[in-house]
Amino acid sequence: MKLSTWVKYLIISTTIILLSACSVSIDEMNSHAVEVMEESLEKEVKEPNEETMNGELYVPFLMSIDQVSTNNIILKQGSQTYILFYNLHEGTDSKALYESLIKNEDELLIKQSIEKGDEFAYLVAQELGKEEVALTVGIGGMKMTTETKLKDVSSDVETMLEILRSFSPTKKEAE
Repeated sequence: MKLSTWVKYLIISTTIILLSACSVSIDEMNSHAVEVMEESLEKEVKEPNEETMNGELYVPFLMSIDQVSTNNIILKQGSQTYILFYNLHEGTDSKALYESLIKNEDELLIKQSIEKGDEFAYLVAQELGKEEVALTVGIGGMKMTTETKLKDVSSDVETMLEILRSFSPTKKEAE
């Protein structure tokens, strides 16, 4: 009987250690995501490989354009949806979208921004569930938003910045 109790304790302890080792802390996610954002801004801009009525953009392998509407491009990768929004009246150095995103900063897990050359890049994450966030990555008047798992935030930041930096909107006449 004693051995059985000890074995149960060992199994439970091992399971707890393994589960906690596999989860990503908010601080780790934050620091790694910011590091990825900085590195992504140093990389060469990807060449656009898709064209829509809104402009040209790079769409990564296994991702596709799902819908296009005024100022929005909806992309899909498997079951994950990414929404690209842009405002022609805001440049790559604009802070307007970022400032509107951080108004309720008490609810945010991440709120970071970087100025590199003529680009004002930002990263905002809001908790949706225990291991899921609403992630927004932007450069000036363009932003992309998706819902993702904490462990996938860094890779999503990199992908979203590749797309945003490659996006060249079609200039439209004032309506």
